[in-house]
Amino acid sequence: MHVAEHLRRATAALAVPQLGARVTASFGVATLPDDAPDTDALLRIADRALYAAKQRGRNRVEAASSAAAPPAATEPQAETVIDATLRASAANAAQASTQ
Repeated sequence: MHVAEHLRRATAALAVPQLGARVTASFGVATLPDDAPDTDALLRIADRALYAAKQRGRNRVEAASSAAAPPAATEPQAETVIDATLRASAANAAQASTQ
């Protein structure tokens, strides 16, 4: 949930002037084995959570279950990679728009 919320906020903060609109993202989150017994079921359950997020107003994160697991120890490292990727992508888009 923590990483999905971080991605949602980072996406909402991106400026894409060429679109003339705000960019947002919704996420459905499910975990093995808490929410599903196998990967096929996991994808179906996460997909349902995604559609719930969209139905409840978009630009949000919905968990498959109300008992969200605590963030894993590796998530801050993943967030650092995500932040760097988002910054690089925004810089490349800005550079492309000036050329």
